[in-house]
Amino acid sequence: MVLARGLADVPVRIEIRNRHTGEAIFSGDAASVKELLARHWKAGLEIGAANMAGANLVGLKLAAANLAGANLAGANLTGADLSSARMQECNLTRSNLTNALLTNADLTGANLTGADLTMAALASATLSNADLYWASLVGANLTGATLSEANLAKSNLTMAIFTRADLFWADLNAANLTMAILNHASLTVASMTKAILTKANLTGATLAGADLTAADLSEADLTGADLSDAILEGANLQGTILTDANLARVKR
Repeated sequence: MVLARGLADVPVRIEIRNRHTGEAIFSGDAASVKELLARHWKAGLEIGAANMAGANLVGLKLAAANLAGANLAGANLTGADLSSARMQECNLTRSNLTNALLTNADLTGANLTGADLTMAALASATLSNADLYWASLVGANLTGATLSEANLAKSNLTMAIFTRADLFWADLNAANLTMAILNHASLTVASMTKAILTKANLTGATLAGADLTAADLSEADLTGADLSDAILEGANLQGTILTDANLARVKR
């Protein structure tokens, strides 16, 4: 828990405590948690398992920081620099990460349920087994990101960029991927029932064994895509481009 006493904008003693043990792991005199962290920031800053739920960390520079296991639920990280940060198992439920820089960040197993990652930079980030249920990633850049076995069900991925991203066995059920860019992405055995892929770019994508039951693929471009063994029962393929696509053993 973050502890502070005093008037607003007046320096006070602030303690950032371990979310599990309650032990103080970082402390100092500052007007806010953001000011305290900004003052002491350095590459590799160790604040893993810290409890900073609801903290205002707008624009804060935490590149390469160790935030593994930290509680940042409801925190405002708009425009924050978290590039190459270690954020495994981090609790980011309902946090605001709009325009945040998360390039090369490790978010393995992180909880991002309901988080706002609109226009966030997540190129080459690792989100394996992360929970992004009902999260917003509108316009986010996930080029080359790893999202194997991630939960993206009911998430808003409109116009998000997943070029060459790894979405192996990811849960994209009822996700909105309207106009998303998934060229050369790996969606092998991904679950995409009732997903909206209207006008999505899936050129060269691998969807082998993917479940696209009742998915909306209208006007999507699947030129050269691998759909072998995919399930397309009840899928909307009106205006879908399937030039040179591999449709071997597709179930319809």
